Amino acid sequence: MFPVIAFSMAFLLNFIAIYYGSMIAIPFTSMLTVCMIWLAVSSPLVVLGTLVGRSCTKPNDFPVRISSVRRPIPDTPVWTRPIVLAAIGGVLPFASIFMEVRIRRLMFASIDALMC
Repeated sequence: MFPVIAFSMAFLLNFIAIYYGSMIAIPFTSMLTVCMIWLAVSSPLVVLGTLVGRSCTKPNDFPVRISSVRRPIPDTPVWTRPIVLAAIGGVLPFASIFMEVRIRRLMFASIDALMC
């Protein structure tokens, strides 16, 4: 999935560069050649890896006996839910930068007070 996104972004940016007549635009044939080389290398490796992986595995041999008694799965804590993690992931960098800026402002204000 990632290579498709990366190649599509590269093609889009290159088409924009070609449209504006930029000197750094890569020729379309070169971009297509890179894609073909990537496909020629990655596709056989994927097939080879699949064949080797399937032929080298042995049947499932579980080290313990599986019980047929169903056990309840406990609820996850609130802080592991995706919406909470997204909020924390957005707040933490903002708070860090805010505190850094505030401390620097206070330091420079005290230095300015000493200078006057």
